[in-house]
Amino acid sequence: MSARRRPASRTRSCSASCGGHFVRLFAPRKYGKTSLLKRALRDGEEQEGLIPVLVDLYRVSSITDVTVRFERAYSKHLKGALRTKIEEFLQKTGIGLSLGAYGISAKLQLDPKADPLPALHALLDLPLRLEESGGYRAFIALDEFQDVDKVPDLDGLIRSHIQYQGEVASYVFAGSEPGLMKQLFENKDRPLYGSAVPMRLQRLADEDIAAYVADRFKATNRRVGAQRGWVSPGEIPVCPGCSTAVDRFFDDSCPPGYSRVPTEVMLQLLLNVQTNEGDADAGRWLR
Repeated sequence: MSARRRPASRTRSCSASCGGHFVRLFAPRKYGKTSLLKRALRDGEEQEGLIPVLVDLYRVSSITDVTVRFERAYSKHLKGALRTKIEEFLQKTGIGLSLGAYGISAKLQLDPKADPLPALHALLDLPLRLEESGGYRAFIALDEFQDVDKVPDLDGLIRSHIQYQGEVASYVFAGSEPGLMKQLFENKDRPLYGSAVPMRLQRLADEDIAAYVADRFKATNRRVGAQRGWVSPGEIPVCPGCSTAVDRFFDDSCPPGYSRVPTEVMLQLLLNVQTNEGDADAGRWLR
């Protein structure tokens, strides 16, 4: 259930962000949120010329941890001449930041008592430097954003920077804990109150799932076979190379012992997954 089958959600997210809005995207785990983010970032880069940056904040635990994750995210996504310009800027700060192998993480390992806060301030200001380096606009996705609540005052620190970046950057704050995300953005006492347009990632509609599976069968000239039924999760091993039931059905690289299932069972499975939040991995229970 990846982003490739959520064109409407992806378009709304990208359009809102590209238009200068900050977006709050929330959905339970296993709903394809991160896949949607990656696709939206790619679309923003290809269609709007944005600079995509994805920062994973899952289980972030400290200012040091946040600083390292932001630095590594920029290191991963910046390329070419722009990367060279930003690296030159970071080197001039003299605080240990780098897009290469020896960045702030190396400095903090050598000197655990070093304060990471100046480096984090510099990283949070990078969208301004991107704009100065050639009019580039950043498209920044902060995934699992609800975990910033584990670091005291981090949401206030982030707000102190992004509030001045509306003209140079677009942000998507994505979270898998709707309750915590609501506290961060809808509590009047919190720094980020009202700062992002809410967007909930809904379940895929049954008709969309059915159409997708039917298209896959048509594209591969598969034919409907006899129904083989269900198998409990404890009775069979999971194929490590398959992430979803559909991939498993169509992936000819599966090892012996992982037999295929026909259209009726596949449709039943996929529709069941979408109507049962606690059964997100049901696709792995077939053989």
